[in-house]
Amino acid sequence: MASVVFASTRFRDKPSGRYFSAASDPLRMERGRATRNRSKQSNDRQQTLSAKQHAPLLLGQLCRPNLGSQSLPPTAMSLQQALHQLEIVTTGEGFTDLTAQLNHWIASSRIKRGVLHLTALHTSCSLTINENADPRVLTDLSAYLKALVPEEGFRPINDLGARRSYLHDDEGPDDMPAHIRTALTCSTLSLSIDQGRLLLGIWQAIYLWEHRRHGSHRRVAIHAIGEMNSHE
Repeated sequence: MASVVFASTRFRDKPSGRYFSAASDPLRMERGRATRNRSKQSNDRQQTLSAKQHAPLLLGQLCRPNLGSQSLPPTAMSLQQALHQLEIVTTGEGFTDLTAQLNHWIASSRIKRGVLHLTALHTSCSLTINENADPRVLTDLSAYLKALVPEEGFRPINDLGARRSYLHDDEGPDDMPAHIRTALTCSTLSLSIDQGRLLLGIWQAIYLWEHRRHGSHRRVAIHAIGEMNSHE
């Protein structure tokens, strides 16, 4: 009859703290091996779960925002992008309200919730969010910026010294002042879209601000990205 020989490996019994050999107690050795295997499987599962929790989102996976008390229905959504150029003819220095045109375009894009980015594609006009009720607000804004950047040139900030004329006047005396007024305001805006419309305050509107005397043909790039209802 063949004899079974056990290795002389010693093991420690945790409850008692005593050591035993494989040869003296093979059953206890098997129980110890099974315990170690279960511990290894448990560690493997924990490492896999940790890797999944810290893995980056793949393209197309959308993190829904935390909107506090607003609850979002678990509706199937998909991401949509749309890009367009809005053309505006201005008649002179002043403001052109773009809000209605932008909302109309958003509706045609079918984007329900997302972000709209606007870029004025020029260096002598700008974009602004401002008062939509009292036109005197726009009149005062225009007068203030004209006083801040006069067409006749400029003096040092401390008002000491001679007035300096602008070097760039290729298209007239309002040429360089228009560039400075654009630099002091905004050429881009980013706004939220909710329920297929711009998310604005009750007294807010989006304006193109023309800084040239005689106006021009202007273009504004509009880029929207957001959720579109999957059933549409």
